[in-house]
Amino acid sequence: MALGLIQFAIGLFGNVPCPIVYGAVVDSACLVWEYACGEKGACWLYDSQVFRMFFHGTTGGIMALAFIVDLIVWYKAGSINFVDEPENEVGTAEEMANLKTQDVQSVENDYV
Repeated sequence: MALGLIQFAIGLFGNVPCPIVYGAVVDSACLVWEYACGEKGACWLYDSQVFRMFFHGTTGGIMALAFIVDLIVWYKAGSINFVDEPENEVGTAEEMANLKTQDVQSVENDYV
């Protein structure tokens, strides 16, 4: 269930917006558009310097945002407590000895 949810999130937030964002980046570097029947068609000529800056800038910005989110997750993950026990509760030596003898007795009873 969790793996399916993760794959859904990757598809939704990774694969869907990618062609839209990078399509806009490619279109923004166009110098000469083809016009047919009064509508804009394909690009004939790109400004390679603008294209390079927009393309790598967009990729770098997305990666920087992902790095910031990773730092936040790393910071928050330290405060997660998976066990619902008090942290400072330590048994006495006598309690530990009693537990050990009970474990030994239960093991012996299982084999008898």
